[in-house]
Amino acid sequence: MFLDVFIHKTLKRPYKLVIAEDIGKGIPVIFLHGIASSSITWRNVLPLMPKGYRAITIDLLGFGNSPKPDWAKYTVEDHANAVAHTIKKLHLKQKPLIVGHSMGSLIAVSLASRHPQLVHNLVLCSMPIYIAESASGTLETYKKSDAIVNTAYFKAYQAFAERPDFTLKGAEKIAKLAGSDTSFRLDKTTWIPFKESLKNTIEKQNTISTIAGLGTAIAIVYGRFDILVISKYFKELSRKHTNIKLFPVNGRHEITPNYAKKVVKVIAVYSKH
Repeated sequence: MFLDVFIHKTLKRPYKLVIAEDIGKGIPVIFLHGIASSSITWRNVLPLMPKGYRAITIDLLGFGNSPKPDWAKYTVEDHANAVAHTIKKLHLKQKPLIVGHSMGSLIAVSLASRHPQLVHNLVLCSMPIYIAESASGTLETYKKSDAIVNTAYFKAYQAFAERPDFTLKGAEKIAKLAGSDTSFRLDKTTWIPFKESLKNTIEKQNTISTIAGLGTAIAIVYGRFDILVISKYFKELSRKHTNIKLFPVNGRHEITPNYAKKVVKVIAVYSKH
């Protein structure tokens, strides 16, 4: 424990994350999941990947089987640097396409900004872009939607944002209600990473300005019925920046089988763009 804290906290050396799956040969594609999730997020995508691709899923810092330091702040910089360190250890012969889901897309944007030598292009799925006023304002808007009763992500965010005393016990109940058809999971091992990532990566973000400064080709995929994203920001970015294209799909936040088909089609284009 002391050595871990000394190396990673004191010396600020990034963690090496766990590679959950490394399948196929060819063009490398790195997949980054979202908050309170793991590489299981991509269970509907990987079987659809055609030959000629190397699909690599990474469990983010604090989630899945990756390290979960309880002292970490889980900022977007922490996440991006850990992903960068992990990619470097793969010794890839070409820049990988980075595919992110939800918080994973915020990390992908930060990765491209901080470590452009490690990124070919970006495919950003269900990206929760917020600005200061929208992060809290969306709560009131989403409460009016009947869809929130089936959204574990929203329930967790709402409970945490509105109740400072929100506990792990309450989070576990929300996770159970989510059911087996979602990758959303919260337990005692991921509770601190969830709280800190929500606060320091999702709520305290500058993704709009960061993504506007990128010159790489960017595809934004989002569900038309996803109440956790604000599509007007996507449209504004696409209108102002020719390197950003939008790909809406009939779906919500999760990568369902239908959503996965769209993701794979976009990967085929942007991996060779």
